[in-house]
Amino acid sequence: MTQQRLRSARLADLPRTHEVRHGTADNRLPDSTLVTEAEVAWYMDVAIFLVCEDETSVQGFACVNHQTGYVWALFVIDEAQGRGQATPQRASLQVMRQAIETAGVELIAKNGGGAGVRLRKAK
Repeated sequence: MTQQRLRSARLADLPRTHEVRHGTADNRLPDSTLVTEAEVAWYMDVAIFLVCEDETSVQGFACVNHQTGYVWALFVIDEAQGRGQATPQRASLQVMRQAIETAGVELIAKNGGGAGVRLRKAK
């Protein structure tokens, strides 16, 4: 399996994150102007903006509001998708999920109210 690395996003990653965002068949954004440069800058400078890369390039990214637990973006490019547990897509998602949970965001499984997120209570 390809080794996935997770790190904070850099400005140089933005062109590839745009490719990833527009290179997925799920959750297509009908109007790219809905995502503003100010929003992207805020996630990069203030909140959580992570990229997951392999030896070739960024394969996915996640943006999370650390104040509310809102997952603003979580994408893995279609070309990295495969089947089964040991796929690049699943590996990317697992690495990003672990980082999001480590940052204090709980991902809630689908239940009567649907899937969601919340901030972990302080201990």
